[in-house]
Amino acid sequence: MKKTTILIVEDEAIVARDIQLQLQQLGYNPLAHTGSGERAVVLAKELRPDLVLMDIQLSGTLSGVAAAQIIRDESSIPVVFLTGFADDNTLALAKSTEPFGYILKPFSERDLRITIEMAVFKSKAEAKLLASERRFRTIFDAEPECVIVLGASCSLHEINSAGLAILEAESVDEVRTRGIMNFIFPECRASFDDLYQNAIIGKKDLITFEITGLRGTRRWLEAHSAPLWDAEQELTMMLCVIRDITERRQAEQTLRKSERRLSGLIRSAMDAIITFDGEWNVVLFNPAAERIFRCTVGDVLGKSLHQFIPERFRIACDDHVRQFAGSGIPFLQLGARTEIVGLRLDGEEFPAEASILQIDDSGKLFFTIILHYHSSRHFRA
Repeated sequence: MKKTTILIVEDEAIVARDIQLQLQQLGYNPLAHTGSGERAVVLAKELRPDLVLMDIQLSGTLSGVAAAQIIRDESSIPVVFLTGFADDNTLALAKSTEPFGYILKPFSERDLRITIEMAVFKSKAEAKLLASERRFRTIFDAEPECVIVLGASCSLHEINSAGLAILEAESVDEVRTRGIMNFIFPECRASFDDLYQNAIIGKKDLITFEITGLRGTRRWLEAHSAPLWDAEQELTMMLCVIRDITERRQAEQTLRKSERRLSGLIRSAMDAIITFDGEWNVVLFNPAAERIFRCTVGDVLGKSLHQFIPERFRIACDDHVRQFAGSGIPFLQLGARTEIVGLRLDGEEFPAEASILQIDDSGKLFFTIILHYHSSRHFRA
């Protein structure tokens, strides 16, 4: 088992020698001794000991406290202070460097061993925590979606790189200075506040909202929230995963506009437009079809299209549509060589020209018939 390595920083040679002997008797490995704060900084970098035993009062220009701070900042090596002074000012000065222990001279071997063991244990635990935090930070920043942690009043705790990119910010401080709410469109802020309020009572939620980045880019975002507990195990924070849905939103708006235009065309068309499924059930019936067949859309939706085909033609129509469906041809013009006959609900028959289209919607076939009817046309003799 590897022995714990220790650097001794003590400007009294006899005391240093006594400490070295005690460490050896306790099973530690005293790597070196120096009485200089400056030299202690150099040796800490070169030797990388597990621990530094540092006298607060050193004779050189660099005090033990100053040397300990440099060692902690540059080498991340734990320091335990040794001192014969226990006044409040000395303790306050030593605490400012966040030492891993504090031993008053004279001390027993037992006190020395306990302090060293606790310092080494604390140092290893801190190193594991730091490594865990670094792993978390790496994962946090590598996440392609925006991730933020908000505290009271939606104050920003953390935001990852993807989040900074969405907000067009260079740093977390830049976002904190502006405030998360000021990125959000005013009409969306109440919804975002509700998202936070639901999170801190333990409820997950989902909203969509619009923001403006620092460079003026507008985006639509979708936010999923979840509650987070703080160090006191209180629900005062919200974890929020945010996805940029601007392209999806624009596509949906474009689709809605296209659907409105198509709906307008279908409604204003002079020809009858009828859509039915593979079971011949009508799913669309435009106003022109209502006029031509002398019925209302309520009379036909969900009912069989067969009611508009004279009975003597129904079997042939079924076969024709079945063959068309199996052909894979998306569009077919009817009526040039074959007489198309329609049947009104009042029983009157009429000649027409027709086009038929087929569409595969997620494996389900739908057919649309565009029926052109001339009121002056008569059956051929």
